[in-house]
Amino acid sequence: AAAEVAKTQAEEAQIGIEAAKIELDFAQKAYERIKQLVDAGAAPQSQLDEVESKLEAAKKKYQDLMKKSEAANRTIAAQQAACEVITTQISNSRIISPISGVITNRNINPGELAAPGVPLLTIADLGALKLEGTVAQEVVPFLSVGQKVKVEVDALPDKTFQGEISCLGPVAVTTGQYFPVEITIPGKNGLMAGMTARAVIPITTPKGIVIPSKAVKKENGKTYVFVVSKGKVSRRPVKLGLEGKGMVMVVEGLRSGEQVAVSNVSILRDGMAVAVVSGSS
Repeated sequence: AAAEVAKTQAEEAQIGIEAAKIELDFAQKAYERIKQLVDAGAAPQSQLDEVESKLEAAKKKYQDLMKKSEAANRTIAAQQAACEVITTQISNSRIISPISGVITNRNINPGELAAPGVPLLTIADLGALKLEGTVAQEVVPFLSVGQKVKVEVDALPDKTFQGEISCLGPVAVTTGQYFPVEITIPGKNGLMAGMTARAVIPITTPKGIVIPSKAVKKENGKTYVFVVSKGKVSRRPVKLGLEGKGMVMVVEGLRSGEQVAVSNVSILRDGMAVAVVSGSS
């Protein structure tokens, strides 16, 4: 309201200024004309004094109106600045979620002051749930973002859900060389946030020979097995594939039918004599 009043006053002052300028110009010209007559002795001094008085009055009127206009403009500017501050405060009071979803937790009540860095609300996007887990480093080369997987949920044992790998972590999360994997399950499918689940990821690996994990010796970043032949062992470098449940796949370095030592591997040396015990190979 105050801004509107100031705006009206400024508009009225501007109209008055234009009229006062015309009046001032007219008084200035009248003064100059009478002064010339007085200087020529064609008009009395009293007439010059009269027009000079009118000129001074016109100047004062014009200056007063200019000051009034400037004051009104300052008031308008101050009111506009105050309005912008209020508009900003109102804008800051509106909290807009970057996603659509369901509020699962509220940390503030109406009328309370928000604290910097403290979440106001927790919102869950139930349109696409995510399953987070880890996979062994041996499996990572066989996975890719966008790969389709099956998801089994403990609470819904009779159902299988379709998902896809949405993220593969580039850094291991534990010293056991396990890498994070994120699987997105799209759509409204009856699942709820917080349910426990597991993913079944089909992978295709090179063919190889499966041996007990304890038959492998790791040394200086390389892997070896000790092949048993004619009562002696021969250390042979091998390339491993997938590993799990006490077994590991050898994809290079070992032929079908060859025997490997599975006990005391840590103390074996190339060419050492050994005795084959029934049941071990």
